[in-house]
Amino acid sequence: MGDDGIAIEIAKNIQGFLKKNNIEVIIGETDFEYCLSNIKKDDFLFILDAGYYGKKIGDITTLSLDNYTSHKKGYTQHSYSFIDLVKLYYKETKGYILAIEVSNIDYTLEISKELKANMNKISNEIISIIIKEIKSLDKSSVF
Repeated sequence: MGDDGIAIEIAKNIQGFLKKNNIEVIIGETDFEYCLSNIKKDDFLFILDAGYYGKKIGDITTLSLDNYTSHKKGYTQHSYSFIDLVKLYYKETKGYILAIEVSNIDYTLEISKELKANMNKISNEIISIIIKEIKSLDKSSVF
């Protein structure tokens, strides 16, 4: 797993803060069916994931669910990702994918030293993004 597990670690790190602010946290790891079963049609999602966009390790890329497209060439019953299924079954659901730039995707349970050293910084940045987006939603729902 290597750095692929960074989103889980960050979610665990910020879970207390989010719950105090009435934001439900679902840590699905590899059980995306569990995650899907907890989504409601009017939910606004923040999906934390590992990503590789050629940026600095630990940087966060924010992608709108509306603009997300899968680049897979073909699908089988078992090749769908969580995000693919959200787009398929919850077309009205809005949200963002917050992709944390990784260094090492490998067969190890350890997260890279670079990411470990920046866990608090990444956690705080994720919280800031979520708060900013929620405030933006609150303002737009007034009109």
